[in-house]
Amino acid sequence: MNERKIAIVSLVLLALVLAGGCTGKWKQQKAASSASPTLSESPTATPIPFVQPVESEKATLMPSPTAVAAASLATPTPTTSVEVLGVIVPLRAAVYGKPGGGISGHLSGGDIVRVLGRDSSGSWLYVSWNGGEKGWLRAGDVDLFGDVSSLPRKAGPAPKVRTPATTHPKPSGKIYYTIDGGIYRIDVTSGKVELVTRGIEPAVSSSGKWLAFARGGGEKGLWVRDLSSGKERRVFGGFDVRTPRWSPDDGYIYFSIQDETHQAQHVCVPFVGRCWDIPEDKRWHLARVSFQDGKFTGIPSDFHSFAPNPLADGSVLYQNEHGLAVTGLDRSQRQVLDKPWVLLPWVNPKGDKVAAEYRLHEQWVIALVGVDGSGFAVLTKPDPLAERKEDFVSPAWSPDGRFIALLHREEGNSWEILIVDLAGHVVRTFRPSPPPQNLFDGAQSLSWGN
Repeated sequence: MNERKIAIVSLVLLALVLAGGCTGKWKQQKAASSASPTLSESPTATPIPFVQPVESEKATLMPSPTAVAAASLATPTPTTSVEVLGVIVPLRAAVYGKPGGGISGHLSGGDIVRVLGRDSSGSWLYVSWNGGEKGWLRAGDVDLFGDVSSLPRKAGPAPKVRTPATTHPKPSGKIYYTIDGGIYRIDVTSGKVELVTRGIEPAVSSSGKWLAFARGGGEKGLWVRDLSSGKERRVFGGFDVRTPRWSPDDGYIYFSIQDETHQAQHVCVPFVGRCWDIPEDKRWHLARVSFQDGKFTGIPSDFHSFAPNPLADGSVLYQNEHGLAVTGLDRSQRQVLDKPWVLLPWVNPKGDKVAAEYRLHEQWVIALVGVDGSGFAVLTKPDPLAERKEDFVSPAWSPDGRFIALLHREEGNSWEILIVDLAGHVVRTFRPSPPPQNLFDGAQSLSWGN
């Protein structure tokens, strides 16, 4: 423990001694109390049939000494007058809305908290700080001072959610996600979940009327579903396709097509005396198809090109092996961002900004960048000192461009859907059943429509 922490701990111990008078008096007071602290049972919340969106008060994913407790968990309210204090041990400690749930913020090493309760296993502590903010910490992240056995284990009424000081726009619409070859959608307002169809990599049209998606096997190709009538048709078949995108007028669907395969080879060079195994190489190029007449057009691209986004000037922004590039039907190509681990770019409805997933220090984060490659910045930053790795993947813009939906998971937990604003603050959290799935790095797992 560094000098700062030693000083803080000394102040905490001094405060406890002054509050109790002296050690002997503390023991006498403790012995005089024959009844152990208890907490009355509170009514159990009525189960909700659908996933309930959780409002968070500007709970930021960016590094911050402030955290906001989620209101989705009943939390303990101690009735004992014995106070247990704690000091944060690591440089940064994650604060959770509930034990094992989503991260709602962080506290810094040396911060002092008041411990209000613990879970039944004793591995999670419910704490308060800054005069009222509350949340859950891992017990190993806190040095405790006081009678730990007095901490209540029973749940009391859930704390009230504080109303933000300013009014913010509310996200709405429907988010489409995939799991086990099925495409589901969740209503952002009500949390209602329903199965839509079979397929992967969904993409809602700009008007919100159509859903493009990919299928494999005997139905291999690009499919479109009328979201009003439920009718489906294959608009392009015979090849594996990925990452469909709609043009702003719903007239074209852009996608990646696996149309070339170089077989594995064993190559030897006699005068060098060495041999190499060259693995199979499946090459993906870009294309578009007319939604009205099915006319197919190939788009100049690289050997491994994905996620084509049509831009206002007729060019197409996409992902290649080096980062982000722009191409056109006139065969003009240029690299706009040299970062090889930038995957699954989505251009916002305004057409000036890109959200993408990015590999950062062995973890996946969401980044924002201009369509010209300028202003690259990480939107969601995981805690590098956290015990368990967490990833943020598969961004999808809201129809109004004010929010981004993404998949988030702490190692060992299921994926959850987060809605964040453009400052990285969590606006809503969904943990639908069945839970969403991220099939592989760069998979298009989410799409957001009206």
